[in-house]
Amino acid sequence: MKNWLLPLGIGACVILAGIIYFTTGSALLALLLALGGMLLAVVGHPITGHVPRRRSDTDAKATKQHQEENPGATVGDSIEVLSRQE
Repeated sequence: MKNWLLPLGIGACVILAGIIYFTTGSALLALLLALGGMLLAVVGHPITGHVPRRRSDTDAKATKQHQEENPGATVGDSIEVLSRQE
């Protein structure tokens, strides 16, 4: 799924709910549509994207060595790379 698609859907539901409420006066329909937008926000794919799970048993010395070999690498980057190698 595209990163912009879920926020667009949520915004569209909320805006459409406001338009329906002010044009038809139907609060129930507007609330149901707004509830649909909130459900999209709760059960939808996270906006930040996929967060990889990291192994916690990565050796600290190996992590430090990886950081020394790759000067711009963070601790998280090193753990992720080392957990993929094993």
